[in-house]
Amino acid sequence: MKTALRYLACVVILAAALAAIHAYVVIPFRCNQEKKRATQTTTEAFKYTGSFAAIQSGRATMIRLAPCFRAGCLDVPLYMAMAANARLAGRSDEAIRLYTEALELDHRPEIYYNLAEAQLQLGRRVEAYHNYIEAVLFNPFFLHEIDDGDLRSRVYQQVIQRRPREKEFYKYVNETPVLNWH
Repeated sequence: MKTALRYLACVVILAAALAAIHAYVVIPFRCNQEKKRATQTTTEAFKYTGSFAAIQSGRATMIRLAPCFRAGCLDVPLYMAMAANARLAGRSDEAIRLYTEALELDHRPEIYYNLAEAQLQLGRRVEAYHNYIEAVLFNPFFLHEIDDGDLRSRVYQQVIQRRPREKEFYKYVNETPVLNWH
């Protein structure tokens, strides 16, 4: 009887160890591989935003990344990858939700910028305006990424108003052509 209990205890411990290895090693490894793949496919798909191929790519990438999300996920790049692909797939509301959740974890200029882009896709100009401002306050070169001329001008004016001591710097950034980053 004691031998059987010891054997059962060993089996239970082994099963728990295998489950832990799967949860804390195998799944994160696979998710990191999938994030890398997602970064490559998403970057390529954004060149063709709005096309059927880009929409399909966004949807497929979201499906591949979905198993990586779990309760308590604190992986900001994963949120950003999912949100970017939601935008590609035409799901701007979902992208906004994901970018907002990413901001709860970390305040990065690219999150504010991409959140503003998603909001602008839905015609939410006032919200986009405020998030563009935050992005530019973090990284002035995001000013060059704002395609809407009127919105860009308003963001520029607001940033100067908030940081009058840095007016000359922002003026320089605004007036200096930037090489294409993409």
